[in-house]
Amino acid sequence: MMNSSEPLEGAPLIAPSSTDHPLFDQVVEACRTVYDPEIPVNIYDLGLIYTIDISAENVVSITMTLTAPGCPVAGEMPGWVADAISGRHQAGRCQPRLGTALGDGHDERRSPP
Repeated sequence: MMNSSEPLEGAPLIAPSSTDHPLFDQVVEACRTVYDPEIPVNIYDLGLIYTIDISAENVVSITMTLTAPGCPVAGEMPGWVADAISGRHQAGRCQPRLGTALGDGHDERRSPP
């Protein structure tokens, strides 16, 4: 018998983004202002942002990863994302979290735009 907490075969490991929300493009642009200090590319185009979920109350939840497991700014980067999004473009509170759905998060990435 299958355990009901196990994902169904073929089910996505990462939730889809709220691409139809009116603030989605503005949140993406805010994410594009955050750079990994060791790489001159923004974290959105690097594929470090997995999911942008925006509630009806404009609360933004971000699922993201880091460029490397030992990233020296691991404790700071989620705060940079929250600062870039919160209070901008009518977005409410921002809740970034580091995703663990893909193991260390570096074996699969969102395809760049």
